[in-house]
Amino acid sequence: MNRSLPVRLLVSAALVLNPTAAFTQSAAGPHPLVSYELELAQYATAPSEDAVARLQKRIDAGEVTLAFEPTHGFLNALLKELGLSPSSQLLVFSKTSLQRYHITSKSPRALFFNERVYMAWIPGAPMLEFLAEDPQLGAVLYTLEQTNVAQPRFVRDNRCLECHVGPRTLGIPGRLVRSMRTTKDGDVDLLSGAAIVSHSTPLKDRWGGWYVTGAYGALEHQGNHFSLLTPTPQPASTTPSTPSNPSAGDLRDFLDISRYPTPTSDVTALLVLEHQTHLANLLTRLGYEARASLRQWGHINSLTNVLHQTLNDLLFVGEIPLAGAIRGESKFVEGFQGQGPRDSQGRSLREFDLQTRLFKYPCSYMIHSDAFAGLPRAVKLRLYRRLYAVLTGEDSSGDFQSIPAEKRRAVLEILADTQKDLPAYWKL
Repeated sequence: MNRSLPVRLLVSAALVLNPTAAFTQSAAGPHPLVSYELELAQYATAPSEDAVARLQKRIDAGEVTLAFEPTHGFLNALLKELGLSPSSQLLVFSKTSLQRYHITSKSPRALFFNERVYMAWIPGAPMLEFLAEDPQLGAVLYTLEQTNVAQPRFVRDNRCLECHVGPRTLGIPGRLVRSMRTTKDGDVDLLSGAAIVSHSTPLKDRWGGWYVTGAYGALEHQGNHFSLLTPTPQPASTTPSTPSNPSAGDLRDFLDISRYPTPTSDVTALLVLEHQTHLANLLTRLGYEARASLRQWGHINSLTNVLHQTLNDLLFVGEIPLAGAIRGESKFVEGFQGQGPRDSQGRSLREFDLQTRLFKYPCSYMIHSDAFAGLPRAVKLRLYRRLYAVLTGEDSSGDFQSIPAEKRRAVLEILADTQKDLPAYWKL
């Protein structure tokens, strides 16, 4: 594999993005913009400490044997070994993959995820695709041949960086969730543009090219709809293109769903994915900039804006309210809520609301993630200080005015019990 390719891509993205990046403008005075070109250039050769790399070590040591099945290959074995719930399955029928020629509305790509790793499988495709989280490097991309061998080998496949690094991922090796007008054959309408989706994207602009199951009332969105390729963007209908109503959880009129591990592409899982991927990109970007700033200047004073944007995302500032109650796949909801640490009152940042907002408490569970834990201590101390000011009511300005006092107090108490490295002043 030509390992010089990702270096050129990454450095080019950094050079394009940095001169105009709002993130690196200093509010404290004239500081040179941070250049994290060196940190990016090390991406291609630096060893990774992600979930896939750890699994490969266990396979090589003979500690793990992956069972191969004629229909699904290594899929089911890897769901188990990587801790991926089948209920996290999401189905995307846009040709936005390295294996795009295997994707149609009849054969969508299935995505499974948690906060450490994402895995994609397409029926009949020759490879499985992976995006694994490294606390320093960000998103690390792998493929695995669907061939029945005793010791399968994950390949760090940097071809995927053509999409997974650049302005759409905040200039770092990142995650990408898009909404695009998509035909029944899986072709995307590039002329009509694409939304890079986060929790602040209007719901009406989300999920183009995705199947969406679950109960969500009259919520308007772009999913479950096949577009025609036209030179002029047309209003997207929310009416399914077949007699079936997939919002009721039934995709059988769209495809042979029996080929997939579960019959769903859950609306709750989609909402979680969109929040998680954007915040993960911010955390990775913050880490790259912070390490570069500490190396170049010995401080992080020039990172005011990226710190503020990360804090905003942690606190769900700008989250689009739900149009009504949502009821997703119960196995996903129960499994997701059961994973997080709980405080002395049994509360968790993973608890869903699903009435007017995604989560019950306005602070992201990603504060417990490896990505957050891997930030330089100086960055975490700065974030903790700002977070404490918001949660205690010391800072109720601007972006934080809408957070109710009782929710601030609840988050303060939950973090005091569950976040391990809080500063000494974080006392109740």
